[in-house]
Amino acid sequence: MTEVPVLVFANKNDLPDAMSAGEVSEALELHRLANKEWHIQQCCALTGVGLEAGLKWLSQNIKEI
Repeated sequence: MTEVPVLVFANKNDLPDAMSAGEVSEALELHRLANKEWHIQQCCALTGVGLEAGLKWLSQNIKEI
């Protein structure tokens, strides 16, 4: 499972007190995922902003196992 990329959708990005990508990364301790591709995509599920970009990143980073 080391080749499986990790995509985190940081929803509610439209709210003023939303966490930044750096804050989400720190809270989830993503730095501990050694040798694993990961990405945080800020988004808003109500408007769909950021969803396509996140899925595009995922499709570009999935490797055939």
